[in-house]
Amino acid sequence: MKYQEDFRLRKGAGGSVETGLCVMETVALIAGEDITDHPECACPVLTSYAIGLNDTLPDEERQKLLPLAVMIAGTRSAEHELARLKNLAVSACCIARLVAPLNDDPRVIRAIEAAERHWLNPNPKTACAVTNAAFAAVDASYAARKFVANASANAARAVSCAASRAAEGKFVRAARDAAIAAHCGSRAAGAATHLRPTIQSIAISALRDAILAGPYDGIAQEMAQARVDKAFATV
Repeated sequence: MKYQEDFRLRKGAGGSVETGLCVMETVALIAGEDITDHPECACPVLTSYAIGLNDTLPDEERQKLLPLAVMIAGTRSAEHELARLKNLAVSACCIARLVAPLNDDPRVIRAIEAAERHWLNPNPKTACAVTNAAFAAVDASYAARKFVANASANAARAVSCAASRAAEGKFVRAARDAAIAAHCGSRAAGAATHLRPTIQSIAISALRDAILAGPYDGIAQEMAQARVDKAFATV
């Protein structure tokens, strides 16, 4: 079995080498750890986002995460968590903006703009504004009568929640919100299918950029292949 050609990622954790693993379980496998979706070698911010992305991408798009699994190993670094989160959150804002026109409620774009302002210059004032904008975006999602408008509002809510939680130091939860924004954006794109590939590409590229925003040891392709081969040999 060739790691990046035949090995398949699956939705959700709790799989096996035979049935497939999620991206973070794959990181654990190729890093030589016990199989878990929260490997010790990985940055928890990247882990949170990658889990959300893995579970919401379509099957074929999910396989594009395989090359990133070898990069995520060795990324744990507390001092780089905020920089990595910023990469993820700013990309999520781009996704939310793409689908914002699908909802004409002004609270949607205001929530996105509040998040963008916060990431440009994080301070107590922008943190307060983005928290208020998040609550307004929740109301906008409830007010939306059409599915795509609701999904658009939820993407805006997620990016504003990510900024708000980041201001509170809740980086891991904020990264999960960034993944939720990408998922909601993709759902909203059901009414504009030409946007979906772009949204998925932005979401995957965001993970790669976030990895590169801090140190990473990575795993050599040969080592990854050897550990996958060993795992299958013991099945």
